[in-house]
Amino acid sequence: MKVVVAVDGSQQTKLLTHNLHALAPLEEIILLHALQVPQLAYPGTGMGIGHEFSMYAEQALRVEGARILENVTSQIPHDLGPVHQRLERGSPAEVIVSVSEREKADLIIIGSRGLGMIREQVLGSVSHRVMTHAECSTLVMKAGDNVFQHILVPIEHTSDAERIVSFFGMKPLRENVQLSLLHVIPFAQPVLPVGALLPESWRKDLMESGEQLLNEIGNRLSSLGYNTSVTVVTGAPSIAIHEEARRLKANLIVLGNRKHGKLSRFLLGSVSHSVIHHETCSVLLVK
Repeated sequence: MKVVVAVDGSQQTKLLTHNLHALAPLEEIILLHALQVPQLAYPGTGMGIGHEFSMYAEQALRVEGARILENVTSQIPHDLGPVHQRLERGSPAEVIVSVSEREKADLIIIGSRGLGMIREQVLGSVSHRVMTHAECSTLVMKAGDNVFQHILVPIEHTSDAERIVSFFGMKPLRENVQLSLLHVIPFAQPVLPVGALLPESWRKDLMESGEQLLNEIGNRLSSLGYNTSVTVVTGAPSIAIHEEARRLKANLIVLGNRKHGKLSRFLLGSVSHSVIHHETCSVLLVK
């Protein structure tokens, strides 16, 4: 795989670098640092002063950016793959998405810094914007584990499953892992108000269909060398995923991407959005 690793020098970058040890050897690692140069925007500020300030700030940021890239490069395992450093000017989220598209990356790896609920809703985090707009899969590193021993894989439908099987088929992780497949039947969030009153026979059929789906996917993943288990539950999907992740002490949650319209995503939120922003372990969105 070709991977873009976004770094900014924060504590999250240290965790991210630590977690790279969990990955199998890669085709190429593009180590990326974005320069967001501040601009003077006060009334009465002379154009010359503003231009000089911008140039001075950019020069200082480039020196610091180069230092960050060198420091992170020195911490990457030598057997992980060739590292190419990139220093780009612009908004971090836009730079990360743009570089990943130009380089035809298979995966973006980024840390999550957390802005707080209010600021997150108003501005959005860099990780959220990258996951929303990037064409390739995105891994948001949160926890300090450098081995993903137990991975929770919620699967809603066959399109999720195909993406996830294809991703794990690339053997992206260094160690053998346990994949816990989860299917949630959303009786607690019915599409229609009568959904919670479905006959028991229908509920049983849905449970059996969910188990059949997971068993088929589990067999395919087992043939690739993974240890798998399957669980089907009823309830609100985001809550069920949270409870299962806590029960399993999951190091990573892997989600298939499902497209939502901008308005519905803003008003209702998606299961993936809820998981990405509320779970404490790392989250991978597979596209």
